[in-house]
Amino acid sequence: MRNRNLTQDEAFEEYLVYQIRLFEYMQMFQIELDILEERYQPKVLGHGRAEFATTVRNYLTGIFASLMDKQGKALNVFDVWVQLYPDGRKAEIVRVWKAIEPTVTTITEFRNNVAFHTNKSLVEYLKIRGDFYEKRGEVVKAMQEFWGLAATLMKAQRTIQDFETRLDRTLKRSFPNESPEKLKCLKEYFVIG
Repeated sequence: MRNRNLTQDEAFEEYLVYQIRLFEYMQMFQIELDILEERYQPKVLGHGRAEFATTVRNYLTGIFASLMDKQGKALNVFDVWVQLYPDGRKAEIVRVWKAIEPTVTTITEFRNNVAFHTNKSLVEYLKIRGDFYEKRGEVVKAMQEFWGLAATLMKAQRTIQDFETRLDRTLKRSFPNESPEKLKCLKEYFVIG
């Protein structure tokens, strides 16, 4: 967490960005499952299921890193969650952040040098990738903690005060020239359940 002092409007807008990213993660995860469960048979360059699953897993790790970034202009959903969800959830949000925090540097370094950006040095690239896979157990545990909380909070999305009213207001403010039909489609994208 960066412990930013977000306004409710700032936190809500970032929440919507997070939600888009979360959907991307879940869709990529489904692709990985399809590969591993042999519903999709990749055949490119002589590589098979294992290589393709690793590629998808690398991108999933990059997406995961982007949800809790420490960079100033980047998203850190923990700050958003603390601001938006009722006080009864804050202790659990902070607990999960503290459980994940020790792995953030490893995850971010992997994202920055392997998954999303690429270190041009073969030695560095493979070293960072190797270091990451040595710590993969810790990373998987952190991801499981995160996704457990994310799933709980997603189901409780309507406990965010005035969720639908805020959503309407944010969409109208962000896209003032869009038609009511387009805004309705956008709203439907974000409303879960």
